[in-house]
Amino acid sequence: MAPTTIGKPPSEPPRLPEWLGGLLCRLGVHQNHVIDASFGFAPGETIERVQCRRCGTVTTRRGRR
Repeated sequence: MAPTTIGKPPSEPPRLPEWLGGLLCRLGVHQNHVIDASFGFAPGETIERVQCRRCGTVTTRRGRR
């Protein structure tokens, strides 16, 4: 039996203009995604390396569990 779909398939959200994305990054509002995650010293703590999709800045932060 073939799968059925109802309605339109999900589409990508509208993209911001490049100048607006650059302005947001300069103000500290980055669009981060996780590159690498590892366990920390305390139980339940992780350390993540994240990279901004717009400007490419790589930072380290304490992860969330």
